[in-house]
Amino acid sequence: MKQNLVVGEPFNPAQLFGMFKGTLIPDDLVENKNISDSVKILMGKLIQYSLGNRTVWQYRKVLAKECGWSTTKLDRVVRKAKELGLIQTKPYTGKEVNQDSPPNEYIIKYSLGEV
Repeated sequence: MKQNLVVGEPFNPAQLFGMFKGTLIPDDLVENKNISDSVKILMGKLIQYSLGNRTVWQYRKVLAKECGWSTTKLDRVVRKAKELGLIQTKPYTGKEVNQDSPPNEYIIKYSLGEV
């Protein structure tokens, strides 16, 4: 049975299970002081998109918007995540989408806690 949630009222976060849509950031990332908050947000969003896969395809413009950033900032954060060894990227090579902003392939790498 779904309870009505009221903004500003106390609630049990477990109520959100099954109805929460959002970005969850693993503790290894949150607790790591060598990783910027922006990289943590990026990784949380990529993990959300991945749905258990190690690869994500997403348009830069969409990913930037959903992180609350410009595409310029997204590019900087992606570059930093790559330098840290958290992700690898490959540009989309297909021809069936708009080539002005094709989706990139983001490969999530297991290096959490090692950065």
